[in-house]
Amino acid sequence: MQMEDYNARCQKARQATLVQLQEKLKQRMVAADEAEARDQKEQEVLKQEQMATMTRVLSTNMELSDEAKKRILREHEQNMQVLSNQLLRSKLRQRKSLEIKLNQRKTRLAELQKQQRELRSGKEDDSETKLAKELAKEEEAFEEARQEAVAELRRQLAKETEEALKLHDDEIGLLIGRLQVR
Repeated sequence: MQMEDYNARCQKARQATLVQLQEKLKQRMVAADEAEARDQKEQEVLKQEQMATMTRVLSTNMELSDEAKKRILREHEQNMQVLSNQLLRSKLRQRKSLEIKLNQRKTRLAELQKQQRELRSGKEDDSETKLAKELAKEEEAFEEARQEAVAELRRQLAKETEEALKLHDDEIGLLIGRLQVR
């Protein structure tokens, strides 16, 4: 009878854990979708701002022929596509690095949880309390590390975007200068 109760409690605990994991997964999927939509919107806004700036610059420059202006716009669009691809590759590379770091933390967390389960079956209260504290500490450290890694990823991508746009502006400036000289 006791064994059946124990098995039933274990089954309920597993089901509750599974429900929690499914809910966390669902939340992460929603957050990932929102982040992707936000990133796409940022890229579109950036592209529109760059095109508006280029159009303004070219419309105020009377020395360039219409053909030269079209050439500059074509080159600008090509450069923006290259820039977008570079940033996407960088973002994917950084996310992969972030996933690796977080997976290492998750592994440590899983080890602690396994130890806690083993201790519960042995009913060692002192060790279990100590392990529970260590587990809570590790979970908190994991969440802090995840948040810091995401923030660092955003900072790095913003820096790379700024540097790439500056380089692109310099290249377009040189092209405009060469076309004006002709």
